[in-house]
Amino acid sequence: MEQIRVKNEVGYVSLVGFMEDKFPMKHGNYFSLGGYHVLNMWYENFKHLNLNKEYIDAVKFGDKNIVIVDADIPDDYLNNEPCFTGGGRTNPEINKEIYEFMFPKFKELKCMCCESAKYVSVYIHSFLSNRSGISLSRGACEICSRKILLNNKFEVSQEIYDKLQKIWHESPSEANLFLAPYQLATHIEVDDWKPDAKLLSRYAKKRVNQNYYGIIKISDLKEQENKNENENEEK
Repeated sequence: MEQIRVKNEVGYVSLVGFMEDKFPMKHGNYFSLGGYHVLNMWYENFKHLNLNKEYIDAVKFGDKNIVIVDADIPDDYLNNEPCFTGGGRTNPEINKEIYEFMFPKFKELKCMCCESAKYVSVYIHSFLSNRSGISLSRGACEICSRKILLNNKFEVSQEIYDKLQKIWHESPSEANLFLAPYQLATHIEVDDWKPDAKLLSRYAKKRVNQNYYGIIKISDLKEQENKNENENEEK
């Protein structure tokens, strides 16, 4: 890690067609500046500022990456997370320095590929969009290289991930899996039964009020539904 001043000359720029015209843009193209890959800023935001200066203050990591720290660039024009795409990816030791610099509040953790650090060091390389409460992603830690499997931003085991993936592909419209908020996958039961929507809503709310966060088991819902039916018959 080294404090440097880089030439205000843009090199390569990625060519994704972003249509936003409000600045600072939340998403944009990566780029290089003064011969270094910029980790924490989009090209569109840098260009929009039109800085009339010869050099830009930055911190260098390794031989090719920089984090811009120039006082003339507003904080909201800089990205909170590093973008390694397009040539910035390096070795775990340097990655650790980058993450510790950009996320000092997580510096004391063993690694940043955990829930406490919101998995900030995880590079996601595949993603299945939200479908019936399932939102799967898989990746690896940029620091320790640990394989990470997530559902709705919570880590799950390989067994749970495989079951959720199967449900996602086979039952896109009516997956027989119902999840409470802040789901921490602990158990899954899947069959051809789907509970009444009102029952599900009441039951989920009850479990949340009891500070239970996890997957709602199909068998529990069936039991509750049978109980309700027996009570109605007695009336």
